[in-house]
Amino acid sequence: MGYLIGIASVVLGILALALLNSRRSDVHKHKCPNCRYIWEHDAADITYANDEAEHTCPSCGTEQRWHYCGPEPVSAPLVKNRS
Repeated sequence: MGYLIGIASVVLGILALALLNSRRSDVHKHKCPNCRYIWEHDAADITYANDEAEHTCPSCGTEQRWHYCGPEPVSAPLVKNRS
């Protein structure tokens, strides 16, 4: 009986980990090449309908799809999770 409980515990643990990892967060930043504005969003929240808006600078309207990994300049504001 203890053996079955052990197996059930392992299976439930694996299922719980799979559920937690099924919606991984991929928060990343973009930096506008035009005005240097930095914003971030979670890729998990992007849909076909809002893809263009999420990759458009909220300051000047320039599209930017490259991820920004550099430091946050003091002079540039950072907008978090626009959606």
